[in-house]
Amino acid sequence: MRILFFLIAFMTASLYCGAQRKVKGVVVDSIGIGIRDTWVRNINSKKRVEVTDQLGEFSIRASVGDTLNFHNFYYEESHFVVTNHDDFNISLKKIPGCVLVITDYYSPRKLGLIYGVNYGTIGTFYNTGYLDILLDTDFKLSYGHNFSSNDRLTLTMTNIFRATYYADLHLDFVYDKADFDGNQFFNYEIKFQPILDDSKISIWLPSLVVGHLNFKTVEHSKSFGYGLEKTTRLFPDMYINGSFLKYNKINKWSVGLKYSTRFADISIQYDEMDIFKEYSISLSRSFYF
Repeated sequence: MRILFFLIAFMTASLYCGAQRKVKGVVVDSIGIGIRDTWVRNINSKKRVEVTDQLGEFSIRASVGDTLNFHNFYYEESHFVVTNHDDFNISLKKIPGCVLVITDYYSPRKLGLIYGVNYGTIGTFYNTGYLDILLDTDFKLSYGHNFSSNDRLTLTMTNIFRATYYADLHLDFVYDKADFDGNQFFNYEIKFQPILDDSKISIWLPSLVVGHLNFKTVEHSKSFGYGLEKTTRLFPDMYINGSFLKYNKINKWSVGLKYSTRFADISIQYDEMDIFKEYSISLSRSFYF
């Protein structure tokens, strides 16, 4: 009986040590700032690679004794052996010289396809990603056409202004033009969002949006508007966004969902403005410098 007891205890301990569980952590740089877009791979498992989010946080399934590999194009590679603790910090050292290339707001270039369901438009979009040589500016160009009369063009310029030591200012300048079923609109928007060092506050701050709309329909409308926009992370790779603008006679609003990984983004979006209603689906591929 005693031998049977020790055998059961040994097997139970072995199963416990070998069982995978979800461990969480954060990848930071030398001054404690989270590093996004870092590959986290369990080299003892065949599971897919996980990627850190905007705050450098990640979660991955692993067993005690497994080795995690951390890889980021601009930082020295690192390894970590999983212990009984569920949460841990990993500090990466920046590769010498890369500080001249990337910024705190680095994001990859993206090239993608977009399909507008209601008006049958199909097209492409491209964004440059933030670069020092562009003064912390990201450009995105999107264009779709249905090879007949309907088309849509959107041009966005995003810029980060280093306002103070404790906060930066995120600005978006957007030009959106559409021709659908013989109607046209020209929309101009500026979006303001402060970025604070306190990330717990920043994640709840929406963007303030002001715009000017020129809507050429049966009843021509031209007016200024204002509203709010917000993007929220639901899960490590899932984001939801929404916006609402109030013009003189027209309300403009949108809602969307995006699944984002290091390699690709998949998103769906719904836009509505008076008689203009559009569902769009997009798929993009990331290119890292």
